[in-house]
Amino acid sequence: MHVELSRTYPVSRKRGFDRFMDVKSWTDWTTLEVTNSEAAVWEKPGDTIRYARKTALPGFAMKGEGVLNEVATDVLVRMTMTTAGLPAMPIECQFAHAGRGAFTLTLTIDTDDPPGFFEDALQQLLFVETLTARDMRRCLDGLEKVLARTPVG
Repeated sequence: MHVELSRTYPVSRKRGFDRFMDVKSWTDWTTLEVTNSEAAVWEKPGDTIRYARKTALPGFAMKGEGVLNEVATDVLVRMTMTTAGLPAMPIECQFAHAGRGAFTLTLTIDTDDPPGFFEDALQQLLFVETLTARDMRRCLDGLEKVLARTPVG
């Protein structure tokens, strides 16, 4: 499965990168609630967070773990998110300068086909790929809202 989405934001790349790396803010803009956010450190390869993936069913969340694999300040983040029942999701996040006071964030996921819960592998792949793209769009939308309301400073 390959999913790639990009969004350009009207704030500096540094500001966007700093917000992205602040795991305490993830609940505000991602589909994840970091369950150990007070103790979580997300700065160098090997750092790990635990999370609950928000779902459409009230009171139901899927637990998982994220590992920071690589970080190049203001440019690149590679991480792997592992949620029970889904394939591991290696995510590459590229931060590119997009003109004065703007940056483009590109999220890319390349992963194996998900383990079977449908008989038809194509239907299964399209289901997980559709949900993955939807969650990625929600994260990009949420980051846009958070960046728009966060004062420069």
